[in-house]
Amino acid sequence: MAQPTPYNRQFNFADQQALTPTAPLPADEVDNEFNSVKVTLDQTLANLAEIQRDDGALKNGIVTQDSLSPSLSVGFTLRGPWASGQNYVLSDGVTYDSKFYRALAAHLSSNANRPDVDSATWEEVADFAAITADAAASAAEAAASALAASGSASASAASASEASGYVTDASGFATAASGYVTDASGFADASAASAVAADASADAAAASALEAANVVGDGTGSVRWDVAQSLSAGEKLQARENIDVVAFGGDAGSGGTQGLVPAPAAGDAADDKFLHASGSWAAVSPAAVDKVSGGTVTSTAALDLALSSSYRVFHLSLRNFNPAVTGGILLARFSLDNGSTYPAGSSDYAWQFLYGISTAASAPGRTSNNDSGFSGSYIPVANGVTSGGTFSQATLEINPGATSYRATCVGKTLFYNGLIVQQENVGILTTSGRVTNIRIAFSNGNISTLDYELYGLR
Repeated sequence: MAQPTPYNRQFNFADQQALTPTAPLPADEVDNEFNSVKVTLDQTLANLAEIQRDDGALKNGIVTQDSLSPSLSVGFTLRGPWASGQNYVLSDGVTYDSKFYRALAAHLSSNANRPDVDSATWEEVADFAAITADAAASAAEAAASALAASGSASASAASASEASGYVTDASGFATAASGYVTDASGFADASAASAVAADASADAAAASALEAANVVGDGTGSVRWDVAQSLSAGEKLQARENIDVVAFGGDAGSGGTQGLVPAPAAGDAADDKFLHASGSWAAVSPAAVDKVSGGTVTSTAALDLALSSSYRVFHLSLRNFNPAVTGGILLARFSLDNGSTYPAGSSDYAWQFLYGISTAASAPGRTSNNDSGFSGSYIPVANGVTSGGTFSQATLEINPGATSYRATCVGKTLFYNGLIVQQENVGILTTSGRVTNIRIAFSNGNISTLDYELYGLR
């Protein structure tokens, strides 16, 4: 139905009274105005009757799906079993521990706000444990029916045996009675057939009962679900073996065995353990690369970093390095005694390097290189670094060495000192042993500023 016609006044009675104060109101104009009001009022009442019952409530069926706001929730969004690390929103539905829950607020799930422990985040809607109990009762009734059918079969078999006895006794009579013997034998055969049929029915009922018990059971075999819960661990194992259910076997090199998965121990979920192919619950292996340290140093003589024996190789990233005095060499030295001393003799280190210089970023080109070997009191990282340079960065790959071989350092450097300078070098500590620390410093003064990050590879 269309919207009511709006009422619009057509005649100004105030003006008419001002012009002719002694004259009566024009009747035709009054009627016209009242008629217009009546049209609008009648249409409004008719429209109201379309949506309101006589008791004042909304008319049945008047609210439809397209009448509702998109933000209104009218049910559940089923999300399956609850899991940690999921983003749940209002009215998401999950299952947990045989119960159904509805989310009361948006959140990131964790063990701290699990449905069974956080009633402010989850509302319990249904408990399925009662349904499981009803199924168990149905299985028990089916088993009882199977026993009753088996009893009927036994009774029928006894009747057949008795009838056969009568046939045997009758065989001693005269030939004239042979017709009766034949009839009695026929009755015995019929009884035996009935016994076989009853026995088959008992077998079928027993099979149905066993299937129902397995549906509600926990894999322990031919015992009822409720009975199985009170079995000892050894009894449960025996029940599984009775129905040929084996335990899950992990892979030891030739493949595993399909079967029942071992139950996780207390705390395995909090430790983020998972079922490993070996057949046990195992923690996730730590990352192969760790960030050991990082930060910014300012106005200091040197940056000293420990090289933990937990790592085989180190990656050291240096950025935005500036010397306090222009023209210094950024250098590296190693320590074999946990930073107590850093060898600095004239032949404690050996290195080779090459470097290229470009007058502008748009015209790169190598202008100098040197592939011959040098020895000295340090390993050079960057030569001729200018204080306040626009940019600088260097990466060092460090092998800390061992008792039988020497520590090495491979570096790549890019910095600006009026020219764009790129250097590559490789250095070695001439003394064998596992280095414990590395020192970064300038040859002619303090470090004005330097950003660094040290990573270790296991």
